[in-house]
Order: sequence, then C-alpha cells, then structure tokens
Amino acid sequence: MKTTRVFFYILLSLVSLAYLFAGGTKAFAFPEAIALNSTLHIQKWFIRLIGLFELLGAVGLWLPRFRTTACVCLSIIMVGAIGCHVGANQLPNIGPATLLFFLLGGVILLDPHHKITLQPLK
Repeated sequence: MKTTRVFFYILLSLVSLAYLFAGGTKAFAFPEAIALNSTLHIQKWFIRLIGLFELLGAVGLWLPRFRTTACVCLSIIMVGAIGCHVGANQLPNIGPATLLFFLLGGVILLDPHHKITLQPLK
C-alpha cells in the first residue's frame, strides 16, 4: 500500500511538472511554443488560453478535491491536441499528448483519495 502511494506521488509530480512546463511556455507566449503550435493553424490567443488551462490543471492535480476534475479536463485537452496533430498530418507529434493522456488515467486510478474498484464480469 505504501509503495502504491509513493508511486502515485512520483507520477503526480511528473505529470504536474510536464503540464507546468508545457502550459507555462504556451501561457507566457514563449516564441518556441508559439512557433511549434502555429503549425497547427491555431490562433495565438487560443494557444495562450490552452496554456492557462494547463497551468490551472497542474495546480488542480495537487488539490485532492479537484484532482479528478483536473484529470478529466486535462484529458479533454490532450484528446484535442491529438486531434489537432492528426488533422495537421503531424502523426509523429502525437506521442507526448498520448503519453500524458494515459498518465492522467494512471493518476485517477492510483489516487488514494478516490478509490475506483473494478468489478469482475459475471
């Protein structure tokens, strides 16, 4: 049980750091982030808005009351990111969004404050 909790907090730390970095570069309009996302034909203001949502999600991941909501909202953003990359024919670039999508699922499943139990099929 204790190793699961340690693994959960390591996973939570990595995921939240990824969103702090990705969201911060977008929200504060770092030229590299804007140039990378402009190839998806997304307006600069929308890129900054997505970055702000990613920053809020990174903070929400650490608040047990909002953790599940933050995971669901960030997962929706990742599905949108995957869709944008597929739509722009940039299939090699869907890796980070796909990885973060699955890691968010791991955060939900390992969260000690919200137990999700799997029932066997009858």
